[in-house]
Amino acid sequence: MPEGPVLVVGATGRTGRRIVARLVEQGVPVRALVRDEARARETLPEGVELYVGDVRRGETLAEPVAGARAVVLATCSSGAERGNEPETVDYLGTTHVMEHATRAGVERVLFVSTIYASRPEHYQDMEPTSLGWKARGEEVVRGSGLPYCIVRPGWLTDGDGGDPLAVFQGDTAEGRISRADLATACAELVFLPEAVGKTFEVIASQEGSAGGLGSAVAALAPDAEAAGRRPV
Repeated sequence: MPEGPVLVVGATGRTGRRIVARLVEQGVPVRALVRDEARARETLPEGVELYVGDVRRGETLAEPVAGARAVVLATCSSGAERGNEPETVDYLGTTHVMEHATRAGVERVLFVSTIYASRPEHYQDMEPTSLGWKARGEEVVRGSGLPYCIVRPGWLTDGDGGDPLAVFQGDTAEGRISRADLATACAELVFLPEAVGKTFEVIASQEGSAGGLGSAVAALAPDAEAAGRRPV
């Protein structure tokens, strides 16, 4: 098992808390970046290191990031809620985290994005000709120079999980995935060497690889190569 803690950003969210739980089950030391310490103590497993901070305030991130082996970014904006807009959380918040992760030299960043991140016909938060804020966050991660993996999950459900998973590239996938299955996937992908430098969608599907998620991701093209295959 890799040494050093994994920092989960957005750790008390509906997906983030599941990612924390999966990592703890695997014996991985976990740090959780949380806004509300009391809520975190109620929802997260014992033994998780809690750091009170906020991606919107970069000055709160240096301590939790320092010494982390990997960072899982599982933040989620709250629509039009003032101060929690997609631009503030998904883009500027990601920028703040990546600035500190770069300085700290973390070994891996796993960014949880969304399907349709790069499809302007589905944006509800930006001009039609612009990249969505999640896609802008993806670009920040790719441009950091750090080893990364970007996961675009299907539409999220609260089911029990256990479904076979399929991966796709090109932001053309359509489907759903339970938060439970996404969390299990993230706990695997953050340590999977074959996932580095790749952006892909993951959904629940009977077309999932018989060899499991690892073999399916290993068969995907790195981002630079995959971009060359996409139609303009």
